[in-house]
Amino acid sequence: MTTTREPEEQLAAVDLLAGLSRSATVTIEEDVHALAVGHMVFESLLEDRPEFTRVLLKRLCARLREAEAGAGTASAS
Repeated sequence: MTTTREPEEQLAAVDLLAGLSRSATVTIEEDVHALAVGHMVFESLLEDRPEFTRVLLKRLCARLREAEAGAGTASAS
């Protein structure tokens, strides 16, 4: 499955939340600025920055809604 992400979107947040290794490979099509964050730093961000946590949860919920909508479309065909 291939998914295009918009600027400022996070990758592998679900894996970090679950304490898992990454489950995706990223291929870029143009220049990007990226930041790799390890599990301990990620956990600290969640605990110390409530605004980070809120934004992350909102974005993950949006992705879940997209996935559910796509699954509904796929099963309807």
